[in-house]
Order: sequence, then C-alpha cells, then structure tokens
Amino acid sequence: PYLSHEGIVVETADGEVINAKHNLWAEPLSYSIRRYLQVQVHQLTGEPVSTHSTRPGDVAYTIDVLIHQLHGTESGTVMMVATWRIGNSNADEAAIEHEFVATEKLTADGYPALVQGHKLLLNALAEEIATAISALPKPE
Repeated sequence: PYLSHEGIVVETADGEVINAKHNLWAEPLSYSIRRYLQVQVHQLTGEPVSTHSTRPGDVAYTIDVLIHQLHGTESGTVMMVATWRIGNSNADEAAIEHEFVATEKLTADGYPALVQGHKLLLNALAEEIATAISALPKPE
C-alpha cells in the first residue's frame, strides 16, 4: 500500500517506511511503472506491448506484474521485490511465472540518486521479462 502514496519511500534502519513529503513522484506509480515497463519491454523485444486489450484474443500473451516492495534504504540501496507472470491468452495456466528480487547500490546521496536506482531496477525487471518473452513460441 505504501506505493500508492505520492512520496518517494525510504525504509529506516528499524524497518519503518517513510514517505517523503517534498520529494514526490510526478504521477501515480501504478501508471508510471506500467508505462515504463511497456516501453522498455517493447524496445528490448521489438514486439508490440499494450497496457490493455479491448477484446479477448487481441494479444497472444498477457504480462502481469505485482510490485511488493520498491523503496530506498538508509544504507544506500534501492530494493525491489516483484512477481511477474506471462500468460498465454489461449490457455488458463501461466506460460511463465517468476519472482524478481534485486537491490541496487546508490552511487550518490539524495533523492535523484534514489530515483536513478529505481530506474535501474525497473530496467533489470524489463530485461528479465523481455528475455522470457523472446524465448516463447511466436504466436501464429
């Protein structure tokens, strides 16, 4: 639930998460992460990627991503925990399911470095998803 807040989140040494009051995301993360991953996966695979489908059967695969944790820490890292799945639109079961857990060491102090760390983790997630998509059979 803390990802629904406007502030950039940092976890303190005692495990408390704090939302920044003055360092805010430009738009809701639920939208911006979806759009960012859409663009990155498309650039990596060359495949069209849509954030929604208007009719069943419009797409061969669906991608579901659930971000469990995405925040900075006082120790100078950004962490991300997510689960993702690629579903075959012609079958009930997932083609691929995976958990993504990663951290990124910040190269500087401050919120700009924290945002850059978020971006690097999202890029790594997009690369993992793109690699999985590339290994799937091409739809007919």
